[in-house]
Amino acid sequence: MTLSDTMAKPRLKINFCGKNIQPSSLCTTAASADACWTPAIDIQLSPKKALRVAMLKKRFAGTILKAEHKTLFDHVHKAGPVNLRQEKEKLERQQQEEKERIENQIRAAKVASSLKAQEELRLRREREREAARIAIQKMEKTVEIEDNMKIGLFLKNDYMDYEDEEDGQFLQDWEEGQICN
Repeated sequence: MTLSDTMAKPRLKINFCGKNIQPSSLCTTAASADACWTPAIDIQLSPKKALRVAMLKKRFAGTILKAEHKTLFDHVHKAGPVNLRQEKEKLERQQQEEKERIENQIRAAKVASSLKAQEELRLRREREREAARIAIQKMEKTVEIEDNMKIGLFLKNDYMDYEDEEDGQFLQDWEEGQICN
């Protein structure tokens, strides 16, 4: 090997998805690169948005698979039938894993949204209960039921004898401090 050969072919390796790849093979593995690419930063989405993302990925998984197969066949056709079969199996395995991951995301998003709905319902009930407590306290203050009982006043049903109706007087004698309705 001469000096010009080593300069023309640098020995650079790139670590991608746990694989060491030569720069020249990047074109042939571009189809599989999208399948195993995962972002380094895990972005937290709201349950509603996560559910939508997962549903869209599931909806278009077939289209993505067809595009990757076509790209794979175009680039690997040059490599030979053995490599073609291996790449196809690898791609199908990756697609199955992606499908399972998407389904898990859908389930997790549904669980998160139901938990959020339950929490909102619980908080709403607590607010309603607190409002009812406050309303009862205000009502007790205006009616002042407890104050009358503390000083010994009790409400009695009124009943009158109308025997002496002509004079406008009632025959009942009321006790001092007695409250009548």
